[in-house]
Amino acid sequence: MNGVINKDSKRLKIGILSISTLLTAAGAVSGTVPMMAKQFSDQSSSQIQALITIPSIGMMIFILLSSLVIKMIGKRNTVLIGLFLGLIGGILPFFTDSFRIIQIARFIFGAGNGLYSTSTASLIGDLYKGDEQRTLLGIQSAVQTLGNSVATFMAGIFLGISWHSAYLVYLIFVPVIFLFATSYTPRVEKAIKEEQQNS
Repeated sequence: MNGVINKDSKRLKIGILSISTLLTAAGAVSGTVPMMAKQFSDQSSSQIQALITIPSIGMMIFILLSSLVIKMIGKRNTVLIGLFLGLIGGILPFFTDSFRIIQIARFIFGAGNGLYSTSTASLIGDLYKGDEQRTLLGIQSAVQTLGNSVATFMAGIFLGISWHSAYLVYLIFVPVIFLFATSYTPRVEKAIKEEQQNS
């Protein structure tokens, strides 16, 4: 495996760590609630508030399903599908005034997070051992916290334009998808499987 994968590659490490960026950022757009409550005056306050908690429901369901999906299509594809769902569900509220579609979008966002969240630590465990593994897991936690802070800050800036614009913060999924897809390649995944089978 060492002859196939450069474990010291910064690009590979960044690609794996990057998927933790928005893992806990579902609440980054919580500042939109008062403005949305004014626009959707026909909806109860509890329904408006639920837009922040709906992702947690989707995430919980798809965390349970993620191991099955990984067995079917592999870890790389599962993570990528999760990231794409996070992107679609994240930015969809920017394009619509339909409360029902926004609810569905928030569930999709959570579902995407659920699909890739279980792999954030296991990808590191697949590639690294000992002190390096512990170091990367520590960095991963820091990246997760930093990502949430940056997302909340950026959403607040976008909120100055409109509540719709706040959801553009989830465009950060685009570079994350690129970083992960181009660093954790099918070749890397195949080599990991071969090493695990031989060990």
